[in-house]
Amino acid sequence: MQVGFANLAPSNQPITLVQATVSLFVEGTNEEIFDPDFLKMRSQEEAEHFPEELIFEEGTELGFATTSKNWWPIGRSFPLRLHCNKFETSLGHEWIRLNNESVKARELLESMLWPDGPVCPHCKNHKEKTITKLQPKEGSKTRKGLYACGACRKQFTVTIGTVLEDSHIPISKWLMAFFILSSSKKSISALQLSRMLKLSYKAAWFMAHRIRFGVSQEMPLYRLLKGVVEVDETFVGGKNDRKHKMSSKTPVMALIEQDGQMRTRVVSSVSQNNINNVLRDCVATDATICTDEWPAYRKAAENFKAHHTVNHSDYEYVVKMPDGVSAGVNHCESFFSLLKRGVHGAWHSVSREHLHRYANEFAFRWNTRKLTDGERMQTAIGMSAGARLTYRQMI
Repeated sequence: MQVGFANLAPSNQPITLVQATVSLFVEGTNEEIFDPDFLKMRSQEEAEHFPEELIFEEGTELGFATTSKNWWPIGRSFPLRLHCNKFETSLGHEWIRLNNESVKARELLESMLWPDGPVCPHCKNHKEKTITKLQPKEGSKTRKGLYACGACRKQFTVTIGTVLEDSHIPISKWLMAFFILSSSKKSISALQLSRMLKLSYKAAWFMAHRIRFGVSQEMPLYRLLKGVVEVDETFVGGKNDRKHKMSSKTPVMALIEQDGQMRTRVVSSVSQNNINNVLRDCVATDATICTDEWPAYRKAAENFKAHHTVNHSDYEYVVKMPDGVSAGVNHCESFFSLLKRGVHGAWHSVSREHLHRYANEFAFRWNTRKLTDGERMQTAIGMSAGARLTYRQMI
């Protein structure tokens, strides 16, 4: 659907303020698509922090961005670049309305982490004993969103026991960060995140790593891979001279079920012992292993149902085996191409110390590739429960 222009309805506010109703029409007709809520910008200074991209709910959502950052007098029409997006859920775009609305942001976070009501993070009391929400009185220093558990007699909020614990950053900005990292296919740098959220670089860097830790595969929720599992490795790092070309690179292994889940591991070297440990930790013994012809895989894959290989030097990429398995490592190659686009295009440089969290971020998006951006965001927030990462642990 081609959308043409937007009209700004005149307002009684002074010309220095922007308060208008936006109506969208189909190009070449007078058919109005919808009439969204008022856009209110109390001052030009506040408007500078307003998101450039706005998405409103009304059936199929339409996202649009102004073609310029200039100001238009109230009552004038101005052109817009518009595109129609297919969003099955509005959760991913709830953050637009939640900016600087801490109460609604906290309520949204509670609905995601506690769909059936509050749960005490200290004793896991749900409905066995009464959980009371403390209502702060006027002038009281009681924190908003504070609960008291009738079982352990301790107080808690929705952020306790999650990656948000002890953070002074508003919950609304945390929700923005969760959505940005969940929807960025090739990730985003901490510097760009700091510009978008109006945070310091240090705060944005730590926030991003806490989210990556929350969606990490190191958590015990993941099952062993089964069926046909492709295993391959790549090397991530900078460039050196010919003599020391591998000294600055770190091996990253990918283990991917065909049409299923994946795991990723950062190892010190692609040795038989390391490969054996990774396979034992991630893959069920009744699985079929597909690799290239790297010799270290042969001995490590002996304890599994079958082991098939492809010879890339003979231009073999997919081979149909007698047992019906399509042997190959193309899924791993696809994952590595995404990971390296993040390294070269977003981060530019990554350290060995933090590489496993960067790789796990891409693995999380791979495992949730069939979800919408909003559903992926909700999954990431749900996985943050029980995950705690301090700055001291990072450095």
